[in-house]
Amino acid sequence: MDNFTFVYKGRYFLKEAETLERLSAIARRNGRRTHLVYDRDIFGAGDNVFNAVCLNALFSSVRGTARKVEPGATAVFLATMNNAGWIGRVIDAINSRRAGIKTIVIAAFEDLLPDVTANHTLIGEPESVFARFLEPGCNAPARLIVDEPADLDALPLPDKELFGGYAPAAESYMIYTGRGCAGSCSYCEETVYKKQLNGYCRRRTPENVMAELVHAQRAYGIKEVLFKDSVFTQDGPWLALFLAAYREKIGVPFKCFAKADAFNETMARQLKDSGCYCVEFGVQTINGDLRRNVLNRRETLEAVRAACLACNTCGLLYDIDHMFGIPHETVEDHKEAARWYASLRGLNRIKCHNLTYYKCADITGYAIAAGDIASVPVDEEAGFFSTPVKKKLQWENRCFQKLFKTLPLLSETSVRALVRGNGWKLFGWAPAALIMIAQLIIALRNNDLRFKVYLKYYPKLLRPGNLKRVYV
Repeated sequence: MDNFTFVYKGRYFLKEAETLERLSAIARRNGRRTHLVYDRDIFGAGDNVFNAVCLNALFSSVRGTARKVEPGATAVFLATMNNAGWIGRVIDAINSRRAGIKTIVIAAFEDLLPDVTANHTLIGEPESVFARFLEPGCNAPARLIVDEPADLDALPLPDKELFGGYAPAAESYMIYTGRGCAGSCSYCEETVYKKQLNGYCRRRTPENVMAELVHAQRAYGIKEVLFKDSVFTQDGPWLALFLAAYREKIGVPFKCFAKADAFNETMARQLKDSGCYCVEFGVQTINGDLRRNVLNRRETLEAVRAACLACNTCGLLYDIDHMFGIPHETVEDHKEAARWYASLRGLNRIKCHNLTYYKCADITGYAIAAGDIASVPVDEEAGFFSTPVKKKLQWENRCFQKLFKTLPLLSETSVRALVRGNGWKLFGWAPAALIMIAQLIIALRNNDLRFKVYLKYYPKLLRPGNLKRVYV
């Protein structure tokens, strides 16, 4: 096997895409050639700009994806929390071609595997088990299990050329400085991985991360960095050491993610002085009981406000993540959230997500008890931005999602007036285009680099050539 084709469906700025870049680098280090077959899932479950199932069918095709794998190649699939069904359908389509294509499925643990037989099944942390599979003495077994985690500092630099034609590294360089999260949120895939994999939560050394960024600066002339760690600020001493080197050697604007109970004014100042233009906090709900007892998030609302005030003090913009579809949520929770968010200063965007049920995630039990779902949903391709699984409050949630997306443009007085009566219901009728224009105004006002990247590249996905490409 000298020719590996990685097959992927979804957005680029996700952990799975970076993992494929690492796997490609491992293959190339072992003298193999690598290619990519990429279904960007335009308008699909993973599209965080616009979801429309009927339009998604014009761009996304299982048969078209299978046809792009060259005869004689080895197709490699990375099983995630919500793509087993898609992998099975693509492998079936590949096998029906009878083109001499072998298939490999890599899964972190057994429950992620699709109900289809691949030529090779690799179970374990992807980089670790794939590297073992490629070793000369391994002899390419049909099934391989490796329990040891990968040494993150020993991995080759990610192969950014793999997605180069779709997500130019120069514009926005995605990087992970570690793996896992110290939190144990009941809905999060990181919690599931932490339970399934020994030693999952760990971090690269500051020197190792800097080596990757220095290489990226020289190779691509990067303009922005996106640190995708769930909590970039979880280790204060590590952060201070890393940012000192970042200021000296890189210095380009960056965005990161943080958690209110792992954040303070010192960190805010360090981030701002190092080029951070925005930090994103997961809040998810203002209801403290739901946050603690359903979502299993331990930070208090007071800690969230303190983190926001720390950003204000340093002139650092911040985003807030808010989740819809939580078991036992009410309209009053959303009204209170609107009032609370409207009182904040320096708020850049409220990013709205729908609760997604992952395999083995604890929140599924809460949802069944609340009557939101009867069992674990079978729609494996659902995502944070797709149609919500929960049927209750769908209209109300849609109204508040649109309100929250435009809220930074509104005064606190007007928001309070809207939720005091029924004015919030008007947002349910607001055209998606109007909401997008409002978000664009917010982005331009705040010089939001992330939004500008989407504005620059998303329209290119809609070119006529992409319509034809899935059927070729």
